[in-house]
Amino acid sequence: MQEDPRDIDKLLEDVSLTLQQCQTPTKTSSASIPLEPPSDQIQAAIDQLKDHLQKPVGLVLLDATLVGQFRRVARLLTTQSSVLSEGGRALLGLFVQNLGSTISNLQAAQEKRSRATSQEADHKHRVSKLQAHQLDLQAKASKLRSIDQKVKSLEAELQLWKSKRTQKCLELQTVHAESQGLVQGVELISRAEQDSQTLQSEIANLEMLPLMGWAGLFAAFKEL
Repeated sequence: MQEDPRDIDKLLEDVSLTLQQCQTPTKTSSASIPLEPPSDQIQAAIDQLKDHLQKPVGLVLLDATLVGQFRRVARLLTTQSSVLSEGGRALLGLFVQNLGSTISNLQAAQEKRSRATSQEADHKHRVSKLQAHQLDLQAKASKLRSIDQKVKSLEAELQLWKSKRTQKCLELQTVHAESQGLVQGVELISRAEQDSQTLQSEIANLEMLPLMGWAGLFAAFKEL
């Protein structure tokens, strides 16, 4: 069955009309297309992005307020094809896409840095305590050395006193021996004195009889 040429023309006309409707936005569709923001707003967004990029990444991405500002600026700039190059939009979009994991990495790094700082502070505290303990031990060791020197000096002095004591003991023994001789001499003198007294008594007794006899004779012959 042969197709009617009028049917083909009608089909082409319908396709052309459909293409025109797709290329020409209607009032309803044009209302949904976002309008390009003013140039001053775009420039302010660019300045704010530059300001963020000049700051340390941790300072920006670990601050919820600054992260919100960064997201809004990035969203604005990536949706405007005339602002950034295709590579710039792709790079910024990729960074925003991975922003969550980037922030998580920064938070993990901050926690580890905090632990490292705490460990370092604890290590310094321990080292400080060890150094103080070492100084204390050195002071005690110095004091013990001084005491040891004093003990040695006292031991030497004690040995000297022992030597003197031994010498004095020998002298005392000599004096004791001499005193024993002196005692014996005193005893001899005492005995000699006693013997002398006894002798004197005997002499007196012996002389008494002649004296008494002589006195009797004197008395008897006194009247002659």
